[in-house]
Amino acid sequence: MEKLVNRLSKIGLFSLCQFIIAGCDTFICSLEVTKGTGSGEYSLTEIVSITADEPPHNYAFDQWIGTNVDCIADVTEPETTIVMPAGYIQIEATYRLVACTMVVEYGTGSGTYAPNQTVEISATAPVSGYEFDRWVGDVGGIANVNQATTTIVVNQADIIIGATYKAKATPPPSSPTTPTQIPYGTSTAFVPGNKTKDGGSTVYTYISGMDVRLLANDGSKISCINGWYFISASIIKSTGAFTVARSANGDAVVTGHDFTSPSSGLHYQFAGWTVHSSSSPLVRSNPLVIANAELHNTLRGYWATVRD
Repeated sequence: MEKLVNRLSKIGLFSLCQFIIAGCDTFICSLEVTKGTGSGEYSLTEIVSITADEPPHNYAFDQWIGTNVDCIADVTEPETTIVMPAGYIQIEATYRLVACTMVVEYGTGSGTYAPNQTVEISATAPVSGYEFDRWVGDVGGIANVNQATTTIVVNQADIIIGATYKAKATPPPSSPTTPTQIPYGTSTAFVPGNKTKDGGSTVYTYISGMDVRLLANDGSKISCINGWYFISASIIKSTGAFTVARSANGDAVVTGHDFTSPSSGLHYQFAGWTVHSSSSPLVRSNPLVIANAELHNTLRGYWATVRD
């Protein structure tokens, strides 16, 4: 019996030594601090000071995260302590966004704002010949980058955006308009002429080397109201309603234009010509080329007075 007790005692003592030797390794504990100070090797239960790095621009310290954070005195304080537990410990300082600084180039809206605040931005009016194109830069929070005035949700510590411009497109040249001819049978488009105001001689009038007769509202030609009457040659000349150009061989190129009488205020619309005699059909070509041999006592110009 005594021998058995001695043997068990030796076995127990050996086991206790093994426990003590193995446990000594756990007394040296490693601490790694990310974004802060305090990293190193420490004894088990040693109280170690830890300090978070200075926060970036427009950020503030938030809390400590990692393994065994329950050993930290206050995880919400940037300067605090940790009671070292056994093993390898890793902790990290985290930060939260507290303000957003925005710079708006070529526009309004620059300033410092709370995170996720909605801010109106507006582009500066463009110079002559240019128009707003789009917003560029940190445009992730902009509602519509193609609108000169829009909104942005500020969601970064520092935001830089800018308005850009482009040259206005040059519109294509407009096609020259041709005088609208008076269609047959549209008497409702005409108003009665006033012979006492704009009437002239019934004889031919000499204009630019040609004898012409100038008539308005001729019922037989342009279906107007109240018959026909002559237009004063002085009115035709002063308004530029009848022009003649001579070609090298002596032929005439005659052109009729719409005009407004300075005397009566009536509006006249060119309708056409007759050549050789008043019974000739109405010619609606404008301008009209007349051969040199046909220039004498052959040309009549017709207009109709129309409403505004």
